[in-house]
Amino acid sequence: MHTPIVDAGYTYVAVDLSREMLAAGDPSIETHVSKLTNLPFDDNQFDLTICLHVIRHNDPDIYDQIINELCRVSDKYVLILNPFIDDGADIKQMFKTEVWDLPMTIENLDNMMNKNGFCILFTKPVSGDPKKIDSFVLYKRN
Repeated sequence: MHTPIVDAGYTYVAVDLSREMLAAGDPSIETHVSKLTNLPFDDNQFDLTICLHVIRHNDPDIYDQIINELCRVSDKYVLILNPFIDDGADIKQMFKTEVWDLPMTIENLDNMMNKNGFCILFTKPVSGDPKKIDSFVLYKRN
């Protein structure tokens, strides 16, 4: 079993806290069990770092540490897919969820990315459904 990105000749590295989740993927992909706050890679090791639906499952107090690490290991681009909201005031009531499963505002993400020398290239909602707030956000190193 190969994924299209591997078949296209790109090097793909997967990181997760769960060894079992990593084992369920393509066996030809290099894997690392690691926290996002301490990635086991060199500075600027990757042209593109992708983070899909992970940030929101962490304590909001460490969002900036996660963003710092994603930026540290990325030489050119960071792509984030996450739920985003316009106003964080009522998110607990809106989502009826615990603190560690909350979306962030794009403004908060922009501030963290800018501090790391990245600027936004584009934002694209995953669907046209206004109830689905997931968006791709692509950043480029300045």
